[in-house]
Amino acid sequence: MDKMGKIDKNALQTETTLGNFRLLVVILVILVVLIPLIFLHRNYSNQKQLIDQRLRSQSERIENNFVGALEYTEHSMDYIARQILSNDHGRINYYFIKTLLAGYTVPDHRIIELSTFAWANEKHRYIISSNKGYHFNENLDLSKRDYIPKTVSEPFKMHLGKLVYGIYSKKYSLPAGYGVVNDSGKYLGAVVVGFAIDGLERNLNEVINFDGISFVLIDDKGNLIAKSSGFDYNSIQAIVKKNLYKTKNTKTGFIYRTGIFNSLRNYGSIYYNNLEHYNYKVLTIYNKNLERAQLDSIVINYILIFILSLLLITFCLFLFYKKIINPIIEISANATKISNGDFDFPIKHYDNFEINELVRSISKVRDLVVTERKLKKYLESTNESKTNLIRATSHDLKNYILGISGISNMILENKKSGEIEKDSDLQLIQIINNQSTELLHFVEDLLDTNQIESGEFALKTISNINLNEVINRIISLTKNSSIEYKVFIRTELEEDLPQVRGDFRRMKQIFSNLISNALKYSNRDTTIKIYSKYLKDEKEVLVEIIDEGIGMSKGEIIMALQGSGEDIDKSQLNKTIDSHGIGLLIVKKLVELHEGRMEIQSKKGKGTTIKLYFKALSKATQKIQEKYSLEHDGSKKSVLLVEDNKINAKITSNILQSANCHVTWMDNGKKGVDAFHKEKFDLILMDIEMPIMNGYEASKEIRKNDKKTPIIALTSHSDKESIKEARDSGINRVLDKSTAKKELLDLVFYFFERDKKKGKKKK
Repeated sequence: MDKMGKIDKNALQTETTLGNFRLLVVILVILVVLIPLIFLHRNYSNQKQLIDQRLRSQSERIENNFVGALEYTEHSMDYIARQILSNDHGRINYYFIKTLLAGYTVPDHRIIELSTFAWANEKHRYIISSNKGYHFNENLDLSKRDYIPKTVSEPFKMHLGKLVYGIYSKKYSLPAGYGVVNDSGKYLGAVVVGFAIDGLERNLNEVINFDGISFVLIDDKGNLIAKSSGFDYNSIQAIVKKNLYKTKNTKTGFIYRTGIFNSLRNYGSIYYNNLEHYNYKVLTIYNKNLERAQLDSIVINYILIFILSLLLITFCLFLFYKKIINPIIEISANATKISNGDFDFPIKHYDNFEINELVRSISKVRDLVVTERKLKKYLESTNESKTNLIRATSHDLKNYILGISGISNMILENKKSGEIEKDSDLQLIQIINNQSTELLHFVEDLLDTNQIESGEFALKTISNINLNEVINRIISLTKNSSIEYKVFIRTELEEDLPQVRGDFRRMKQIFSNLISNALKYSNRDTTIKIYSKYLKDEKEVLVEIIDEGIGMSKGEIIMALQGSGEDIDKSQLNKTIDSHGIGLLIVKKLVELHEGRMEIQSKKGKGTTIKLYFKALSKATQKIQEKYSLEHDGSKKSVLLVEDNKINAKITSNILQSANCHVTWMDNGKKGVDAFHKEKFDLILMDIEMPIMNGYEASKEIRKNDKKTPIIALTSHSDKESIKEARDSGINRVLDKSTAKKELLDLVFYFFERDKKKGKKKK
């Protein structure tokens, strides 16, 4: 199963590397597509703009020249009309008009080519022309020409008409008339002119200076007026007439534009230009084949660039995979083997210098890991030996100290305070009792280091605690340090402060650590302030410890809470101190075990304020918990005590006997098991570390035949591993040997009462 897990892990790492490579491939392909596409769009847009600019430019040239010719013609007709009026002496001088028209010519630089200048009389008869002279005998009526009525209604203005086929010129021409009215408002006739279409087309063709563009001149209904030579207007007439509505509201624009994805592509782009003051439109048309070739060449270039780029990227990726990715996968597999403890694999060399350096590093790591594992194994063995030594030492030390403390307690148990004050021997015994208790706490404090290393912290003897007493006791113990550092301690402790529930020894540790730190990190001639008060709304007891020391930054607070306080900058401190940097870490864990909370406020160079909050006990709860309430039916209970230390056995027996219990003592686990099989017991108190058979083994033997009899383990170890092993052995509860008499009897009679209730239910 482990082997399969390692294989899966290696496969997962390989798949991750390949997945990243695939992602790189996708990104590069997208770039290969997008970058040329961006250039395609830019070049295509530029080409379209160039085509648009050419169409617009040619349209403007045609407009300027054609409109200029029309304006010149109108100016000429106005000149002729004014000359006729100047010779009007009551009747029309036809000879003058014939002479005037015959002598009028158009300068060569004009694009117009006039078929004829003529005169139509007031009855709209064509009577005089510049090329034929008089036409009196011919019935040439112009009244039905569309422009003639306009010469009457709007005289002295040129009006253009529909195309006509010249009688004499035999050509299509664009007719125009210019009405003449004398001073009395009488209509005299009209100057008539015809623009030869073939000449107009020829001259406008010369205006266009780009071979790929043709022009078409149409009226507002799309009817052809003139066009480039060789251009077939019928090829675009349908689309032009279909889109004429687009040309109404704007002077210029496009009727049709060629595009890459345009489905028609039967035409080149068509640009329109509405001629101001005239009902004509100039269309400029780009040669469809030329435009298509210009635009398609850009697309073809893009496709070629794309294919070449794709081939180049594919080749580069292939080399990249072969030279980089594949070696990395193999190196990663070797690294996985190292992490899984597999060091038996060959070292492969590659062409790439950097990869080979990485391979050499992996090889060195393999050698270092092999060495490190050997060293770790040795250290684990050493650490296990150290732990076993500490366990054994602590067991023996506690046994000796508990013996002294227990015997002194037995002597003083029934003595009143007045008797002790009168008897110097009893006073000495009391001192021995107090000192042995302190020594026991000292030993347990030393053992806390081992608990910190294993990540274990536990509360043991739980009782009601007056925090003011704890604070005053610590201040008394740190008096010498206060004098040495020349730091003053001022307290403001609230009277009748509610008690809190906790482990007295651990609570001493909390305040000893905090007050000692405040003394160490305060400069000379400064003051430490300690406040305690009850927060009624929160039902909490608050203790504040405020110093004027070197303080901490936010980063340093985090370091201190992580157990790295030795790395904090102490350059502002004017004295040398010894610090391991784990004090706040211990305090934080202990406060949390008491279901309290800690707040730290600090500023570099300004000092530190630490606030501790603990749940307060109500007065009623305090009275109940302070009352010693071991109540049972008075019947004598039988207890099997299995303890190898005679003094501890004597002390424990004395406590049980004082509570009306019959005690049977055995000095090792084997004897305890034998005694249990011979006699019925209500409860078993089991030491753990004993010769011949230890407490775990003895408990397992008992549980083979009996699952009900309560077994309480008495041990010097309360770590998680010991508690787990005890439960696995069938032990009901684990009790520290240093536990006070009250807690021991509370637990014993808890089981007695429990069994009593079970017995009643069965009945």
